[in-house]
Amino acid sequence: MTTAPNTWQAHSLPLLGLHTSLGVALLVLALMAPLAAAITSPLLAAATGLFGLQIVHSKVGKQGHLPTRLYEIFPRLGWPIQSAV
Repeated sequence: MTTAPNTWQAHSLPLLGLHTSLGVALLVLALMAPLAAAITSPLLAAATGLFGLQIVHSKVGKQGHLPTRLYEIFPRLGWPIQSAV
């Protein structure tokens, strides 16, 4: 499925909203409890990065050594990649 260059895909706006709200929440947390924000920030970055990586791999497919390995790792985490290709 191809889309025009200026259109948003169905999950783009919810992801933008999620990341914006997480960023605002971390900013508020950093102002109120800097140590808690310092601990929470890398954990949220890892979680959202993993989520984004799964989305990218579902769009790209299994071409290459690294994507093939990642396709093996996600099911072990209980989160198999559903290919969109």
